[in-house]
Parts: sequence; C-alpha cells; structure tokens
Amino acid sequence: MNGLREAVTGILKNRPGTQMAAFGLTPQIDPPQAEVAFVTVVPDAQGGTPLAEAIMFAGENGFGRCVVISDGAPNDRSRAMEAAIAFGGQIDVLFVGDAGDPGSDFLDELARLTGGTRFEGDLSDPKELGTAVVGLLNGEVLEQDENGDDEDDDEEDDVDDED
Repeated sequence: MNGLREAVTGILKNRPGTQMAAFGLTPQIDPPQAEVAFVTVVPDAQGGTPLAEAIMFAGENGFGRCVVISDGAPNDRSRAMEAAIAFGGQIDVLFVGDAGDPGSDFLDELARLTGGTRFEGDLSDPKELGTAVVGLLNGEVLEQDENGDDEDDDEEDDVDDED
C-alpha cells in the first residue's frame, strides 16, 4: 500500500485535478460511506474488490475513460465485464500482482473489451507506477513486451550493450 500511496502522490503532483475513487471500502453507518467513493489519499485495504460497482460509479459520474489499478480479482468477474460493456468508454488497466496470476488475464480481457490499454505495474517501484498511470490517463503509455518491460527500456539496454 505504501508503494501505491507514493505512486498516487506522484500522479497528483504531475497531473493536478485528477479525480481518484477507491473501491472496496467498508460501508459504515456513522458517517455513511459508500463501497466506492472519491478519495484524495489511498485508503487502507478493507477487503473485497467491487470492481463492477467501481466501473458503474465511473459511469454515473460522467467519466468517459478510467484507469483501474487492481490485482484483477474482483468480487464478481461477470458483473465487472457487464459493467464495463455498459460503461461504454475506455478502461485502461494497471495490473499489480504476481506474474502469471489469473487476475492479469482478466484485466487484459477487460482492457481489450473496452479498447483500453493494459500495463503491468510494480508496487516496489512507485515512480514507474505513477508514470504508467499518468501515461494511461494521457493516452501516452509505452507498450510492454510479454515480460512486462517497457520496449523503450529494452532499446536503451541494447544501446548500452553496444558501447
């Protein structure tokens, strides 16, 4: 969570005014709190991933495009896909989890379904994660190879090897 918090700090610094919503919040009676809400800081994980509700929240708030940062393990995959179709806009995804995890495939499918981009993030590198999200929000993120590495990074490595 600390890596994600650092990344969000960088995102908000580089892209002021970016709206952020958290999902998986525990509804409380006093004060009333929704399972999905606008936030200015990353809250502690509270269990559950109501991704369908988060996507519906984005649509209800007039977003034509959104970036989802997730491990790809929603409470209900079918409802999340249905919500993505109903959303009607582009959903970019940033997978944070273990390589080969089924959640990665799910998020890849979600992005493809909505014309979005999929990026693999690393919470241990908050600066790269923040740069990836800003790139997704700006539509400028680099494509990655199958190992999750930036292709431009590979080209830089090739140049370094020749020196």
